[in-house]
Amino acid sequence: AIVVHGGNVAGFGFPAPSPIYHTVRWDVEGCELTVPNGTYRVTLQFVEPAYDAPGKRVFGVVVQGRTV
Repeated sequence: AIVVHGGNVAGFGFPAPSPIYHTVRWDVEGCELTVPNGTYRVTLQFVEPAYDAPGKRVFGVVVQGRTV
C-alpha cells in the first residue's frame, strides 16, 4: 500500500492516455511504500495540466534520505 502525506487532489475533465493520469496531486510532503528488502528501479511519471512555461514545475525527490 502507498501512504501519501499531505497534498491536494483534483480530477480532470478530459481524456488521458492512462487512468493513472486521471487525477493530479500537488503539495505532497511525502509518500511511503513498504516493500521487501532488495534492489528496485523507480520510474516517476508525471502529467502537467496547469503550467506550460519553463521553470514552473520544480520538485525534488528524496529516497531513503538521499536526494536522487
